[in-house]
Amino acid sequence: MLYQKILSNERPYYIGIGHMSPFQEHRHADFELNFCVEGSFDILADKKRFTVEAGCTTLIPPMCSHEIPATEDNERVAMTITVGMSLLKRHFSDFSRMGTEPQVFDLRKSEYQHIYPLFMECAQVLTEGHALSDLLIKGNILKIFAYLFDSPKVAPQDSVGSAEYLKIENVEKALELIYYNYKEALSVERVAALTGYSKSNFCKIFKKVVGESFHQALNRQRASNAAGLLRATDMAVADIAAEVGFSESKAFCRVFKAIYGITPGQYRRAKGTKEV
Repeated sequence: MLYQKILSNERPYYIGIGHMSPFQEHRHADFELNFCVEGSFDILADKKRFTVEAGCTTLIPPMCSHEIPATEDNERVAMTITVGMSLLKRHFSDFSRMGTEPQVFDLRKSEYQHIYPLFMECAQVLTEGHALSDLLIKGNILKIFAYLFDSPKVAPQDSVGSAEYLKIENVEKALELIYYNYKEALSVERVAALTGYSKSNFCKIFKKVVGESFHQALNRQRASNAAGLLRATDMAVADIAAEVGFSESKAFCRVFKAIYGITPGQYRRAKGTKEV
């Protein structure tokens, strides 16, 4: 599964509009809204399939795995808004009321009559351009979440509150280390210290939040980058192993096969690149 680092304190939100293209299973430490402007699209979130029609939006909570499956529908148009927890915490003291389950809101219903025009204005601003687009969009995003906070759907009984969101933020530090420093010798002890947890607590919290162990996530990131090198270069497999952080090529081949189902050499031949 792909981990995405999208936002930062300097860039606390992202918004884009266009054809909802297929996208592999991934997760990130931000809230995501996918508003359907035209047509419809399916989204898999925590392995559950949701169909999103025009006038509806998803709410994908932080670290929820989600993907856009392939489709033959080329007419659909969607707007994606990704919002960092840092932005929400700055403006909403109770942002942790947001539940941890993916949901779909039908904004055509009367109870959401204040939210639908905000999405449509954002779509119009993005499509037509506006001198004050950043201010208008940011203002609308905050209004959208303010209205969502008032919806009973966002605060389920099993909502885990701010302590769980703190765990997500701490685990994101570990994921960033995997994302940017995968070439280094990353020990569990080092990463646990970075997050402020003991080794045993870190391992339990990381697996609960991410869905796999720290070493599994690290190996997946290394193998993904190795696959890119196998496709794009004629580097020797042993050199690729060292480049992505493996001290032994045998260990690299074993991990790569466990993830992709074939050896690095077989993968390279299948992609039409000369094996070295």
